[in-house]
Amino acid sequence: MSRNILYTYRGREEFERLYNELLSQGNELHAFIYQETKNLIEENSDIYVDITLMVESVSINKNDQLPAQNNLINLDSENRVVIRENLADLALSLFPFVFYTSEPLYETTIEAIRRKTIYTYRNSAQLNRIIDYVEQKNIPFFSFNQANKTSNSEMRELDHSSVPPIVDITTMIRASMSNNAHILFLAEQLISLLSNTIFIVQESSAADVLENLPLYFAATEHIATIIPELEIGGQTEKPESELRKITNLSTDEISEFCQFIDGNLIGHSEFKKRFFRTVKNFIKLNRIKEKKILSVFLLGNSGLGKTEVARLIKQYLNEETTLAKINFGNYSSQDALNSLIGSPAGYVGCESGELGLKIQKSRAGVVVCDEFDKTTRPVFNFFLELLEDGLFTDSLTREYDMDGYIIVFTSNIPTADDFYKTIPPELQSRIDLVCDFKPLTETEKESYVDFQLTRYMDRLSEEFAKRGVTKNTRKELSSVNFKGTDNLRDIKRMIEEKVIEYLDV
Repeated sequence: MSRNILYTYRGREEFERLYNELLSQGNELHAFIYQETKNLIEENSDIYVDITLMVESVSINKNDQLPAQNNLINLDSENRVVIRENLADLALSLFPFVFYTSEPLYETTIEAIRRKTIYTYRNSAQLNRIIDYVEQKNIPFFSFNQANKTSNSEMRELDHSSVPPIVDITTMIRASMSNNAHILFLAEQLISLLSNTIFIVQESSAADVLENLPLYFAATEHIATIIPELEIGGQTEKPESELRKITNLSTDEISEFCQFIDGNLIGHSEFKKRFFRTVKNFIKLNRIKEKKILSVFLLGNSGLGKTEVARLIKQYLNEETTLAKINFGNYSSQDALNSLIGSPAGYVGCESGELGLKIQKSRAGVVVCDEFDKTTRPVFNFFLELLEDGLFTDSLTREYDMDGYIIVFTSNIPTADDFYKTIPPELQSRIDLVCDFKPLTETEKESYVDFQLTRYMDRLSEEFAKRGVTKNTRKELSSVNFKGTDNLRDIKRMIEEKVIEYLDV
């Protein structure tokens, strides 16, 4: 009994090549069929039989092994049996009396890996410029995670288009630093697939790319070397104003901060006492890296000063900047999380998230989340992770480090009992301070009126100087009828109207 060579093909492309070659020669590639294949082998020479499906079937049903062998036992060297390469070893083990080795039908050449350059950017501001540029030029842009979830065929098509995509692997390489070999394996699969794609990484992680993916990347260059239009060289950038956070303050400044809040937030003495203590504890924990973000949840009816707390924090930290404020009354739909951090689409046209945009514009380490109870479970889960990790990544791979920030959540739910019924328990445990805001007393309302009137008179000092201000004038301006209202916005509006009316007379 002679044994034969089993010939292999690597995949669909080589299968089609063999099939078409035989067809052009007036020959045929036969599928294995019990008894029919036996007859073909006995009656003909120079036939080709594909046993791929048969071997897969026999590996499941071993009762078919002997009948299959009997169909092949009379093979001779004039006939050729072929199989998909990944099943060759299995076929040799199933039919050792029929085949003694396997050989490829076509010579394979090992293509040398073309090592790439990894292009770098320095910080999130530069990444924003890159993203703006690709949006203007309709260049596909992906994070590693988005590219990895896109089908291989779609990525290859983009890679061979006239405008190949850009893939940012910053988050991937940072995640792989936690000894996650699986992430690097996925990265290799993607990078080896794409020959024309531009890969970018934040400058601080470039060395990690070269160390962990040396077969694929040989050098680093700044992205401006291939896209000069970006103009993100070191000396062309306008320096950003300093971001001030509560954790940057000195001991004296913390005392000054507490005095500022105490003097400018009328009433709410219990809140202020608890808040000042919480702030001081947070700063200590933050400095030993035990807590990333200070979270405050304020409850109570509209107009009691909850949002004003965040405004005052912002004012002390950086009076010139804007307050990062998001109204979650608009975040009740199913795609609320996409609105917050951006659409998951990995190409041009995906929208930036509101949270990232507001943080970029503000140079004070405070965010206010108004009407937070009205949002969705995915958003609750997002903040659960944010309060734990102190950072997040938006859909365009921009990473935002919120270490040292204060997040003020507000809600019109009236009491702490309602808070515990509305907010998921796991998120409740992440909140550092929960406090009810009660209406001001009559005496506190009088203090509020006097405070706001003094504020307007200071800001409009020239106008008041022209008119002159007597004791009776001040008494008249402060005679605001706040009976029946607890809403401080309404009271403030009454004061404004009185002041304007007085100056216009």
